[in-house]
Amino acid sequence: FDDISGWIDMLGAREGIANLEFFHGESEGNTEVIKVSSASAGSANAAVTLTVASGYRQTTSQTAAPYIATGSSTTIPVGVNDVIQFPDGTLGSCTAVSGNTFTVIPVVSGANIPAVTTSSVLKNITTAVKEGADSVAAKFKNQYGYRNNMTRIRTSSNISGDSFAIRDWITNYGKSGASPHRYSEQLMDDYHRHRNKCELAKLIGQRITNTTLANTSGFETVLLSEGLIPWLESNANVVEYASTAAFSLAEIDTMGDYFTKYRGADTYDLWTDRSLSLAIDDVIGTDSRLAAGSVVYDNAREEKYANFGFDGFKRGGILFKKKMNKVFNLPEYLGGDNAYHNGIGILVPTDNVVTAPFGGSKPVSVPSLRTVYQISSDLPNKGTKEWSHGGSADVPTSGERIMKYEVETVEALEPFAANRWGLFKIA
Repeated sequence: FDDISGWIDMLGAREGIANLEFFHGESEGNTEVIKVSSASAGSANAAVTLTVASGYRQTTSQTAAPYIATGSSTTIPVGVNDVIQFPDGTLGSCTAVSGNTFTVIPVVSGANIPAVTTSSVLKNITTAVKEGADSVAAKFKNQYGYRNNMTRIRTSSNISGDSFAIRDWITNYGKSGASPHRYSEQLMDDYHRHRNKCELAKLIGQRITNTTLANTSGFETVLLSEGLIPWLESNANVVEYASTAAFSLAEIDTMGDYFTKYRGADTYDLWTDRSLSLAIDDVIGTDSRLAAGSVVYDNAREEKYANFGFDGFKRGGILFKKKMNKVFNLPEYLGGDNAYHNGIGILVPTDNVVTAPFGGSKPVSVPSLRTVYQISSDLPNKGTKEWSHGGSADVPTSGERIMKYEVETVEALEPFAANRWGLFKIA
């Protein structure tokens, strides 16, 4: 299996860097909602002072290097002259800002600022200024980021000198039937095993944070990168459900609500195991609206087949293309009875986002996912190197009548825009 790596290679989404660790940074949306502490309703036409909730303001320490001053400064997503919409539709104009608070007065005569709670969502809709106004408060976007590091993945093979003459080497005639090249079944098996290890590391790897392991002799410089699924569990839109038997249209709608709210994609590949794939087939196939429809037969053909499966579905304007991935079904990998990843579904945004940099530069296509590999003259094949050594190698390097085959890959996965990804998982 090579589903993620193959998909990334097909898109050409690979990036080489020199460091073993990298930082991925993104900007959030240009405009944010506002939440405040609970406050009573104001009187008609009267000003009300509100306090911005802690999760919706930014406090910057003034002691961070290179600065040495004491204290901190606070920024809130409201400035003087901003027009704020309250949940009941009332508009108010901000007349003053002080620290975590802002003062707002109703725009319409006779109106009052309504009562608000910690769950109330306020919206900063525009800025209205006086004639000859001075500058208004600048706005800044929040930044989101994460760190990850490479994994060094290594596979080795040993082939004795006698094996060359007995079984391991098989003639490969190639397409023309005349190719003199031969290959070792052992080497091919180990190369495939190596690619599978790379795939699993990209899927479920976790960064090493246990100092007991790091301080174990021989493990001081061992690295493991965070894979796609742990990253999704921490950052993406996650919908949990009780069991595949309980999976329903409600879970699909909840995920669709997340994608709509957080600016997801319009089209997704849905990578599943067999159990979730069957559950989705049952959800679609037993829907009363489909059951009330009719079956159309192709009378031009003799053979007829009943298809109880569905390749995908569209709901709320979002297209989901279902694909069952082998890695989640094979018991020697991530499948099998009572496996942790049973019932999993990864929703992959299949489009690239095209953005135009400020200043009229050429538009840039940003992928949803890419492989980051180490650039090095010692890793000539995009982060991978293969070599052989020993007395039976093409260039003998020892007195042993043996050939050792080595392959090492130094790479990591770099997902983009967690708001566009989704994960179905059993709770």
